[in-house]
Amino acid sequence: MTAEAKLIVSGVQVVTKFVSSKAKSFLLALLFSTACSEAVLKENFIPKDMTTEPSKASGTQLPPATGDEIDKLPVAIQPVAVDGAFLYMKCAQEVAPSATNFEALVGCRLEDSDGKRKPASSVYADFEFGWKTASAGNLRVALKNLQADAPYDTVFLFHSTGLSTLENEIKDVQIVFRKASSPEQISKALPEILIPASRVTDKTSFDFQAVRAELSAIVTTGEPTPPIP
Repeated sequence: MTAEAKLIVSGVQVVTKFVSSKAKSFLLALLFSTACSEAVLKENFIPKDMTTEPSKASGTQLPPATGDEIDKLPVAIQPVAVDGAFLYMKCAQEVAPSATNFEALVGCRLEDSDGKRKPASSVYADFEFGWKTASAGNLRVALKNLQADAPYDTVFLFHSTGLSTLENEIKDVQIVFRKASSPEQISKALPEILIPASRVTDKTSFDFQAVRAELSAIVTTGEPTPPIP
C-alpha cells in the first residue's frame, strides 16, 4: 500500500470515531474503491515505447506493438492457419527513422506456438512476404528475403518524404504472406504484429545497417517493391 493509501486509512480511523455507522460505511467503501483503482492502474500500465528497449531507443519509433510477448498488453497476436499449421506472423523494427533519415527497417518472420522461428521456406519453398495498403501516398518500399538461418524471413525498408508522413503511412500498411503468386494470402496490419526488437534474440552476427543501405539504394534510385493487390 502506498503512503497516500496509508494516510487515507489513518484519516478514516480518526474520523470514524466521530461519525455515524452510515458515514463509516461510506468512508470504508471510498477507501476500498481507491485501493482498487490503484491496483487497476498498475495492472494496465503500458509503456509508451514498446518497439525497443528504453536504453536503446533512437529516433522516432513505429506505433506501439500489440503482441503476446509483451507483458500485460491487452490484445494478443492471433495465430494464422498456414498449410495446416497454426503459426504467428511477427515483425520488429531494427533500424528506426529519425529527423534526418525517413526510413524504417522492419524484419518479419513466422513463429510457432513456443515463440521459435519457423522458416517460411520450410512452409512453402516458394514463399512470398509482401505488403499492401489502402493509401500508399509517398511511401516507397523495398524488401529482401533472407536465408533460413537469418533472424527474419524478410526485411522491409519503408521510405517516405518526411518523418511524420512516414509514421502516418506505415500505420496503414498490412504485411502479406502467401505461396508465391497464389491468390490466397494472409495479411495482418503491421502495427498489430510488431514486437520489441529485443525479443528477437537470434541475430548476434546480422548486419542490419548493411541491409538498410542496400535497400535504401533501391527505394531512392532503383525499382521499389510494388504492393500486392
